[in-house]
Amino acid sequence: LDDVWSIEDGWWERISSGLPKTEGLNNCIIITSRIKKVVKKMGVQDAQIHRPRLLNDEESWKLFCKVALISKEDEENTKLIEEGKEIVQKCGGLPLAIKTIGGLLSSEAKCYSEWTRIHKNFHEKLTSAEGSRAGGNQHVIASLQLSYDELPPRLKQCILCFSIYPEDHEVDVDQLIRWWEGEGFVRCRSTEAATESALNCLSELISRCLVEVAERRNFDGSVYTCKVHDMVRDLTIKIAREEDFCSFDGNGKHIANAGSRRLGVTKETKFQTLRGNSKLRALLLTATDYIGFNSNIELANVKSLRVLDFSHVKLDSICMKDLWHWITSLTRLAYLSLRYVAQLSEIPNSVGKLWGLQVLILGECKDLKNLPPSIVNLPRLIILDVGNCPSLQCLPQGFSRLS
Repeated sequence: LDDVWSIEDGWWERISSGLPKTEGLNNCIIITSRIKKVVKKMGVQDAQIHRPRLLNDEESWKLFCKVALISKEDEENTKLIEEGKEIVQKCGGLPLAIKTIGGLLSSEAKCYSEWTRIHKNFHEKLTSAEGSRAGGNQHVIASLQLSYDELPPRLKQCILCFSIYPEDHEVDVDQLIRWWEGEGFVRCRSTEAATESALNCLSELISRCLVEVAERRNFDGSVYTCKVHDMVRDLTIKIAREEDFCSFDGNGKHIANAGSRRLGVTKETKFQTLRGNSKLRALLLTATDYIGFNSNIELANVKSLRVLDFSHVKLDSICMKDLWHWITSLTRLAYLSLRYVAQLSEIPNSVGKLWGLQVLILGECKDLKNLPPSIVNLPRLIILDVGNCPSLQCLPQGFSRLS
């Protein structure tokens, strides 16, 4: 049974009840699926599940040569073969990606200059409907698109968040799930906390092979960082652009502009292009710890944020008075993180203006000495993280009023 997505309508019970169950006969049913939960419901035990591994360099090259129709004569072209091996390296051992690019190159002229051109435009070639010729259902983006289409609506929003992170970036799970909570991508059930709900969403994306575990915590095995394969990232960029989830230039590079709804800040981010922006909902530092903030930059005029993550930011280049004036003017802010911010010694009393704040993360701020009295009046605060703040001596009076 190939590519099983669901057994909800009872088809599996009807089939399995009609199958012969004769002792002594070694009958076997092979099921392929992208969802572990489905095969478990079908009665498959953990020991019976085979998880295909990624191919090693030798296997990857062998598959590529077969699909790209590399002849013995081609193998004598040293420069061509070296270029081909670099292209295969970009596929990361993923058979579907290797077959896709191999199918594309099989119809191209086997010359060094042509392969170099394709190497430079590798991701664009794979995501281009016109340029992809791997053949029918084996086209990698078509396959991944199906995986995306089958996701519940809440998971579609969650997977699109990966589009703002740089290629091969290991995403901090805490940052990711707090973002989901702050924007309301995950909803709490009556018996389930928001964080648990978000972690369940992440687990489901991992079980569907759309997200990879990069690092687990040693003491409990929970996911510490995660990442997505380049092909999955390309798909999220394609859909995020179509859905106006966030902004990209013509080459698929994440940018800030007047229409940006979500922004992952790197060293290359230019804030002046945010001029006139009234839509930005989430801003996160993804690949930098530097942001030169003062009242004159365009970011200071953005008032629509619901999620602000300045984890690890260095305060050397920041006017703190201007920064807090801006933060406390964000009346829609639901999630604020200043985790691992060195030299952050106090939070101003004006933070009490953030009546919509649900999550406040101040963990690992070694120099934080006190919390303002106004914090006990935040009516929607669900999570306050002040873990490992050794300079913090006490919580403000009246803290027990928070529910």
